[in-house]
Parts: sequence; C-alpha cells; structure tokens
Amino acid sequence: MGYILNIETSTKVCSVALSLKGLLVSLHEIKDDKYVHSEKLNLLIKNCMSESSIAFTQLSGIAISSGPGSFTGLRIGVSTAKGLAYSLGIPLMSVDSLRSLFEVFKKSGVPKKEDVIMPMIDARRQEVYTMAMNCMGKQIIPISAQVIDASFFNRFSKDTTLHLIGDGCEKFDGKFNSKNIQFHTSIISSAIGMIELSYNKFIETDFEDVAYFTPKYVKEFHFN
Repeated sequence: MGYILNIETSTKVCSVALSLKGLLVSLHEIKDDKYVHSEKLNLLIKNCMSESSIAFTQLSGIAISSGPGSFTGLRIGVSTAKGLAYSLGIPLMSVDSLRSLFEVFKKSGVPKKEDVIMPMIDARRQEVYTMAMNCMGKQIIPISAQVIDASFFNRFSKDTTLHLIGDGCEKFDGKFNSKNIQFHTSIISSAIGMIELSYNKFIETDFEDVAYFTPKYVKEFHFN
C-alpha cells in the first residue's frame, strides 16, 4: 500500500506521522520542556494508527530520525522503530534529523533562492548540531557540532540572508546584531519533515540493516 510510519525523536519534540505515498495521513506530536519520549511515543504511534483506521500489518515501512540530536531521544526512537520493523518484517529507513528540519522550514515558503538555511539542534552549552544548505537542499557546510559565535558567520557574505531554524537557535536569538541573520525558533523538529524523504528512500529501496543500525550521534555518546 505504501503506508510509512515516520518517527522523530531527536529533540524534546516527540513526533509521529503516518504517510501514504509521500502524503500526510495523520500526525501526533508533543513538545515538552522535558523528554517525554519513553512515556508518550507508543501512545502517539497508537493514536496515528487508530485515527486512520490502519492496522500495523498494512504498513510498508518504518522511518526513523537518525540524528544528530538528543542521545536519549534517539535511543528511544531507534529502538522502537527497529522493534516495529523487525516484528512486522518490513524495511527500516533513516532520515537525517537536520535535513528533516530543513524540509519543515522549506514548506513554509520563506527561503529565497539565494538564502542559506542552517537547521540547528541543541547540543548543550553553546554548541549546536548544524549544517548549512541552500534553498534547494544542497549542502554548503557538512554536519558537525559547532560552538556558535559572531565569527562563525564571517564565512558568509553580509548580503546573504541566513535562516537559523530549530530549537538550537533559541539560545542565540538576539545575540548577534546582524540584519542578515534571521531566527525561526517556531520551526520544530517534526515527523512532517520526514515524509517526502522517507518515501523517496522507500522507492529507491534505500533500507537500513535492522539488526545493526545505530543513530548518528556526531558527538561522543553520553547519557542526557
């Protein structure tokens, strides 16, 4: 049928989206100051399935946000996704968390052709997981854990509009006095951003090994 269950747990947002052939069918998500993934993820999955009257046996694949992001959130999401994929005998697909966040922002219609988009996920202290892309999704700066200060933006022209998006940019909002830097703290890591990416991977049979797949932590693993 083409139903895919998309699970996003890389931040404090716990998000689940059921999609069919690249289109949203049902979305349930919770944003909380604390990580509620262990308590709420299975409930959100159940709500998506029951709301759509879709049985688990009708699923064609499971998609999971692969990181970077919260170690705790990623562990819970990945273990849940692997358990579902294994028990149902269906493929597992992974979607980069920062690229998924970019997809959420792209759908807003805000970025222009010449703009640079920097999705940011909190990596503690003054660090964020980030990358830079143009509005077409071409990578300009690869994924890394970065300490962000004013000098970080010197690599970009002052005439280039920089869009900082996601929960990671909240700690810098108002810190840099530059007209070309725009903050979009309302853009959250949502499973909506995974839908098109996971469907493309399903079509291309770009699947993960359920037994050996692990999240992309980027930084050295430690408990949240």
